[in-house]
Amino acid sequence: MPFDVNQKRCQRYYFKTGGTSATAVGNASKNFMNVLVHAGTDARGQFFRPTMMRASPTFAANGSFQILGQINQSISSASDITLADGGGVSLNMSALTCELPSGSTAGHNGILRANGDADAFFEFISEL
Repeated sequence: MPFDVNQKRCQRYYFKTGGTSATAVGNASKNFMNVLVHAGTDARGQFFRPTMMRASPTFAANGSFQILGQINQSISSASDITLADGGGVSLNMSALTCELPSGSTAGHNGILRANGDADAFFEFISEL
């Protein structure tokens, strides 16, 4: 079976980006997704996965993150990045929310990225 076909079959159950799985140069500042301030300390974004998962996945983030752009804030803890509204928008995309340490103007946007942390990652699991 070709590698790409087998990889997509595996990604229906598990997908991780960033951290030790990142192959791009400069993964200590890897961009994860665009976010938009919904209200006050709530910034939201959509994370698209390369393969449709078999069911709505669980989500975990680990590492140090920051948002650059109009928001310009560091995220206090990776646990402040969670699935928004259950996250179940579709099987190849999850809605995520970031709890900002201080309020920001609704409608401001930015890029959620690793804050100098080469081990920062997002992980989605949809096991049987």
